[in-house]
Amino acid sequence: MQGKSRTPKGASFPVTISTPFGVLRLAYTLDGEPCLDCGAHHGQVVMLDASPRLKGGEADEFLELLPDLLASVGELAFAHCVTSRPAAVGA
Repeated sequence: MQGKSRTPKGASFPVTISTPFGVLRLAYTLDGEPCLDCGAHHGQVVMLDASPRLKGGEADEFLELLPDLLASVGELAFAHCVTSRPAAVGA
């Protein structure tokens, strides 16, 4: 009889970003087990590939703006999803 691992596996999500200079392909992996220190599930992003124009220097100004742009996108997505939930019954 083979034993099955009881360790939860992390979830991996592909992230593809189309830019004016080509495509960025990334993978986001969320740990399956909570951190022993803080109890949160941590994640990491790994770059899989970038279009040649993104690597060539002509996109440097765009790439400098990308972290702030992605943070804004995440905040907007979170706000939209949270505020569009139906109200709790009896609230």
